[in-house]
Amino acid sequence: MVKIRKVRGLILNKEVYNIVAGYESKFRKEEAKSKKLFKDLMAIGLEKAQLESDKRGLQFKLDLVVAKEADTKAKYEIELTALKKSSNNLEAMVAEKEKQLTEAKEEVDRVKAECADVEARVVLAYKEDFENTPEYMYPTNHFMTASREQLVERIGKTHLE
Repeated sequence: MVKIRKVRGLILNKEVYNIVAGYESKFRKEEAKSKKLFKDLMAIGLEKAQLESDKRGLQFKLDLVVAKEADTKAKYEIELTALKKSSNNLEAMVAEKEKQLTEAKEEVDRVKAECADVEARVVLAYKEDFENTPEYMYPTNHFMTASREQLVERIGKTHLE
């Protein structure tokens, strides 16, 4: 006697049932594998999407850093140019001040030479005046025996002030 079984609404004998049950078992195993593979594939897809998102985020950050670096570099180049101009201006000012100092030293030397010349003329004038003045007007002959420095000192104190 053949046993009859009902599978999915169909009435099947035992041999057919066993064949169908075998295929159904294989189908379930394959379905489980495909679900697992699908889940793995979905996980890989999500991971790939996350990595792509991270890549875009890092690229954006990199672009920001590069832009900031370029901005900073431009700012420092502008400051460097300004400092170079300022340095050039300061060097020009130093050169001008050195020129003025040199001119002032030359003027001081010229005035010293004029003073020495006037001083010598004054001493000569007093000496000539003394020689042309009668001796009774001066109690001593101190101008004739005095050195040049002593004469300048005596005359400067009394007549040059």
